[in-house]
Amino acid sequence: MTPLPSDRYHPRCTDRPVRSNGRWTAGYSSYQSSYQSCTRRRSSAVPRTVRRCTRSAPILARRVIRTRGPQTMGRHATASSRRRGIAAWPVVIAVVVVLIVGAVVAFVLVNRDDDQATTGCASTTTLQVVAAPSVAPAITAAAAAFDATSPVARSSCVSTEVTAMDGSTVASNLIGGWTVTGVPAPALWVADDETELTTVEDENAAITSGRSTTPLATSPVVIAVRSANAGTEMSWADLAGTTPPMLTDGSTASLVLPTTNGNSATVAALESIVAAVPGGSAGTAGLTAAQVDASSALLSRLAAGVTTGNTASTLRVMAAGTGAAVPAYEAEVATSTPAGDNPRIGAIYPTGPTASAEIYSVPLSGDWVDPTTGDAAAQFNSYLSGAAGTPFFVQAGFRVPDGTPATFPGVDLDHTVTPLPRADAAARAALVAAGARRVTTPNTATSTPPTSGSTPPASSTPPSTSTSPNGPGSTTSTPPTTPTTPTTPTTPTTPTSPSAPVQTGPTVVVLVDQSAAMLETVDGKNLNQWVQEAIAATTGAAPEAGYGLWITNSEVDNDATEQLTPGVLTAARTAELQQALGGWQPTGNNQTYGALQTIWPLLGSVEVPQGQQRRLILITADGDDTPGLSRDELITLLEGSTPGQLDILSLTSAVNEGALDEIAAAGGGTHQQVDPSGLADALTALAR
Repeated sequence: MTPLPSDRYHPRCTDRPVRSNGRWTAGYSSYQSSYQSCTRRRSSAVPRTVRRCTRSAPILARRVIRTRGPQTMGRHATASSRRRGIAAWPVVIAVVVVLIVGAVVAFVLVNRDDDQATTGCASTTTLQVVAAPSVAPAITAAAAAFDATSPVARSSCVSTEVTAMDGSTVASNLIGGWTVTGVPAPALWVADDETELTTVEDENAAITSGRSTTPLATSPVVIAVRSANAGTEMSWADLAGTTPPMLTDGSTASLVLPTTNGNSATVAALESIVAAVPGGSAGTAGLTAAQVDASSALLSRLAAGVTTGNTASTLRVMAAGTGAAVPAYEAEVATSTPAGDNPRIGAIYPTGPTASAEIYSVPLSGDWVDPTTGDAAAQFNSYLSGAAGTPFFVQAGFRVPDGTPATFPGVDLDHTVTPLPRADAAARAALVAAGARRVTTPNTATSTPPTSGSTPPASSTPPSTSTSPNGPGSTTSTPPTTPTTPTTPTTPTTPTSPSAPVQTGPTVVVLVDQSAAMLETVDGKNLNQWVQEAIAATTGAAPEAGYGLWITNSEVDNDATEQLTPGVLTAARTAELQQALGGWQPTGNNQTYGALQTIWPLLGSVEVPQGQQRRLILITADGDDTPGLSRDELITLLEGSTPGQLDILSLTSAVNEGALDEIAAAGGGTHQQVDPSGLADALTALAR
């Protein structure tokens, strides 16, 4: 379009129509001579507009001419109407969003106000509870249900935190000031032994003032065995004898005692055994310290079976295949088998007065308990003591007053048990000390037979009975048939039958790594096949006393599985061993540390002839991946007791040789790295 010359365009031209001669102008021809034409033409594709403005007269109007014909002229919009307006939909959406946000905020505020009005929560508080390990699972479940009721104490919403802790640890800290790292001082204590409560009350009765003296639940101590031996008849006095009683399957009930540090069931079993011997309380009263001291020889003998594990871990190991007998509370045995599984563990109820776990819920009144937590503790105590708390004890295998017991495999909660009053504080401390000691060579506490040419011992009054504290199959120095002739050692050439037992080599327990590393191929065979062939070849050279076999697992809760209980390799047991070897399927991570932690304490319970050594041989091919167990912790465990000797054979360079050297040394043995082709020779040498 050609622009108009500036002298033909007047700046005061208006878009508004004007009135002329008393009427609005609407035509073009009647004003043709009075106006100067200012024409703006558009392309033929759009309507054409002609504007005409005058210069001589005041510029009053703009004429808009519509042409007729094929091209139609459209009227121009005014300046104000040419501005584009704002679309309505963004405004509508913004308003809707604002309304929604406002509604949500209002809803939250209203409901928060309603909750605060309903619960009265102006703050929150945590109720700290400590519970004995035997009852901690039941208390934890009850605490979760209690929290679900939205408890409020003094306008503060309450949540409960339960920590499992040995009663003796709780008692000492309540007396001397709470110093347990990572565990705040409790406002409620759930104990399983009233003796621990009285220990605290003797020092500061105000801490437990007002507590109930009636237990919420009870659980007698039993002897846990493999399910095939459950129900074997025996008494506590039988377990006090020098010869362990026989079980249903013909094996002996050799006790394995979880250390008394943190395992009150072991203390209860020792109480029941000591009470059953002559001079014991015979169930009429709790043991005294004097009676415990009088049974020091018995306790020393029983201490040969003390392990470093706790009751729960020892029961898991037993379920995996060991034939040991373990003291445990009935409730612990009842819940040891997962729901739906076949029971692997059962209970023996020895006759005679029996000590039991007695569950007491005790709100505490220490300086650290403020009114809010004190109120919360009182509420939870009431919850546990009432009808709402009873089901949690029943479901955990406890016996409750006037309650219907649940049914659990391996135990009989209706079995009648004669109660034994708990020992006094001094007696209990003596039992704990006895059960915490370890006998490093439990089978060497016998008189050494004289060698050729040696003189008889000064004490010429040998034992008159044939039983020996060394267990079944052991022998003692036989007294001469004429003990009144001690002057006959002039013939020193008679060292025949009373000579020392013949050393036939160690009793061997082999632990094999079954991680995925054992699938590595070397010279056409994987490492697992090399190990199977080596063990099969070694059994011919195994010692007469026995041969046992374990494998590692990659499961956190079951680090090792027993494949063959140690024993003489009869034809039937050799076939059982071969069958076990054929069923191996290496997989997962290597957890040899966890397996050693499981097996080492149990090695001491393996019965061997007098003078014979126990040897644990680990065969591994990879570094350890056991969660939550460091090398230093394992070494401390190994150095803490010496039930036998630990030797390690590694098959690849993937192992940490330095770590295995230290671990083997802590177990009194050595570590060797061998080629898979030489494994049979190395294993045979260790088995001799």
